[in-house]
Amino acid sequence: MKQILIFLIAIISFSCNQNEQQNKKEEASEQKNNEPETVNSVKLFLIKNGFKEDADISEVQIEEIKEFLEAGTFDEIPICQAFYDFSKMKEPEASAYLKKFKLPKGKDRDILSVFLNFTARKLCFQYPTTKKPKTKEEIESLFSSYNGSLPSLVQEIKKQMKYPDSFEHIETSYSNIKSKLIVEMKYSGINSFNTRVIQEVTATVDFDGNVIRIYKNE
Repeated sequence: MKQILIFLIAIISFSCNQNEQQNKKEEASEQKNNEPETVNSVKLFLIKNGFKEDADISEVQIEEIKEFLEAGTFDEIPICQAFYDFSKMKEPEASAYLKKFKLPKGKDRDILSVFLNFTARKLCFQYPTTKKPKTKEEIESLFSSYNGSLPSLVQEIKKQMKYPDSFEHIETSYSNIKSKLIVEMKYSGINSFNTRVIQEVTATVDFDGNVIRIYKNE
């Protein structure tokens, strides 16, 4: 009888251990799925500028894009809008359209034409967004007047933290890329090793303040 009792206790103990391990695996899996995606510098550049995050772009093309952006070529007409417009045009309208753009030193309008026809085609979604952006005042009202954070992003980050009460906001900035907002936030929190660490995330957010996706800076 004693042996049977020991055997039953052993089975119950084994079963409990198995359930505990399974629960831990499921918890770890769920936590991993909720974590922001870690992205490299190229993908982060694409996200911040409102381009397709999976665009097949080389480092050389990235540098060319930066050169145009730094020269102010697309200050008045964004790259993707220029692509949408230019792709529908024929001569002489196309040549006249290219004259609207300020070119970087050493670049001519033929290079700009090639850029719009090939590189911009990779960067941009097939059709432009038709949703009307909000005014600067409307956008700024989405952010906290106390510390400048975006409450919806803070809430999403806290859901992913092991110790959400340890969250401390450091700074938040945003850019309006016409189709959505790109919000960058720096914050700190306690990790699994009981150490306070600083993290930076980039999020895409719609004009109502809803978080679309969160990316962890590499």
